[in-house]
Amino acid sequence: MLLSLAIPPSMCARKLMPKQAKISTDAWIDSFVERVNRSPREPKFAEELPVWLRREQEQDYGPGKGYLAYDWQILETGHNEWIEALERNLPFPFAPSFRSLVRRYVYPDFTVGPLWLFANTGQPLYGEMSEAVLRDKHLSRVLVEHGYLHFARPETGDYDPICFDTGRRLKGGEHPIVRIDHEAILCDSRIGNVRVIAPSFLEFVREFVQAGE
Repeated sequence: MLLSLAIPPSMCARKLMPKQAKISTDAWIDSFVERVNRSPREPKFAEELPVWLRREQEQDYGPGKGYLAYDWQILETGHNEWIEALERNLPFPFAPSFRSLVRRYVYPDFTVGPLWLFANTGQPLYGEMSEAVLRDKHLSRVLVEHGYLHFARPETGDYDPICFDTGRRLKGGEHPIVRIDHEAILCDSRIGNVRVIAPSFLEFVREFVQAGE
């Protein structure tokens, strides 16, 4: 059950005005969360969603109907201990903008543009980020050897990892977001086709927020 929020196809087409460039990373992330929370979202089943992220109950949802599903929301939190534990096991730090999101907010898995973001709840969900990014040991090993930090999947549900390319460090410590062919990794232990998804997570968030203004 995935939220699908569209963004403009070109992530680089719009130049930021000087006024916009002064907005802090945390403020951009706050605006991103606000837009997701006010956008239409596909309900989630109970096993996908902690009680405290539910907004309201819906009846007769899903295949064959008769299923209970719930609207949901992203919530601000003070201290995500599971993210600190995850970061200690990662070979590279998250990009600062993504770190601002996962350290300060909790949310279920959802899709936004071409990204399926793993859940960040601290609960034992299948799509929970603290487990999902390192679950496939072979995939993780090859990615790490080449400087890629797995943090999401494609919005289609495909197994290709969406990663930060930590070998390319941009202004503010950000990294490009890339999609990597999983078959080349799993079959031949090599990096195959790599496609840039966005210049950075911060730029991705800016585009998404500005598209809703």
